[in-house]
Amino acid sequence: MKFVNRLMMASALVCGVLLASPASAATAVSLSSFSTYAGDGPWSMGFSFTATQDLSATALGAFDDLGDGFIDAHEIGLWDSSGTLLASASISSTDTLIDGFRYTNIASVNLISGATYTVGASNFGVNDAYAYDTTVTSAPGIVSGQGRYANGSGLINPTSSNGAGYFGGNLQISSAVSAAPEPATWAMLILGFGLAGVALRRRPKVTTRVSYAA
Repeated sequence: MKFVNRLMMASALVCGVLLASPASAATAVSLSSFSTYAGDGPWSMGFSFTATQDLSATALGAFDDLGDGFIDAHEIGLWDSSGTLLASASISSTDTLIDGFRYTNIASVNLISGATYTVGASNFGVNDAYAYDTTVTSAPGIVSGQGRYANGSGLINPTSSNGAGYFGGNLQISSAVSAAPEPATWAMLILGFGLAGVALRRRPKVTTRVSYAA
């Protein structure tokens, strides 16, 4: 019986670990001071960054100067160092506003420790203002690099560098692993419950005899 109890406790512990909620997302970079400008472009604008630990990108965002929505349509992209587009999304004025950027969720993208990435948002400068001369704070787990830009309509990988920090795009990151277990993990969990069930079925039956005085 002790073996069964221990097995059930271990299975419950594994369940708790597997079903634990992932850590909440953090804004990759926050702008504590900046200037804004509109009237040129269109630009795809963003920044490069290097992951210092394994992370997940969970949402992409675009700068909303006054928090009152967009005039132009904006698409946001996330690229690796070879220029491969890992994720993209379109932002609308109804998406969630966090610290001056509007975000939309994406399918989680793994960011590998030591790798460099670029995020950028399209069509800034004509009607919707971008930020520049920024003071930037990076979230734990990344080191932000140079501001990036590219000229032209639509989403373009912003490969040109600038030191003034011209911002249009941003992202949300999380250090949590996916809450969905791997198939092998599920198999081990099911096996554990199966063994517990077998042990319970094989438990010897105990008959209680009651004697009454004559």
